[in-house]
Amino acid sequence: MSTTIPDETTAVETEQLAGPDAVAPAAGFIATIRKHGVFTQLFNVAGVNKGSAVCVSLSEITASTPGGALDTPFLGDAAMKVYNVVPLDGGQVRLRGEVAWGVDLNVRVMFIVS
Repeated sequence: MSTTIPDETTAVETEQLAGPDAVAPAAGFIATIRKHGVFTQLFNVAGVNKGSAVCVSLSEITASTPGGALDTPFLGDAAMKVYNVVPLDGGQVRLRGEVAWGVDLNVRVMFIVS
């Protein structure tokens, strides 16, 4: 039995890491999404083309202060998996991943690009 996974065609914006969070000579980018189950998502990642090397990690994220910005990754009970990472021309990355939880969770997606 084959299951069709819906493809998110709206690209999610990323922001380039700077300061002590930056990685050299590669560039680091982050995005926050809300997902559960298996998903496919398109991301805008500056400087990426089909020849780029792109590594991706997923982690659950929460606010360090009540009502604050989502800024603190943590190890929750949901397993998170990266299945496929496809760099595309035009500064985009298509990611297939999984958040093994029954409802949407806040997920930090971190990209390392070289």
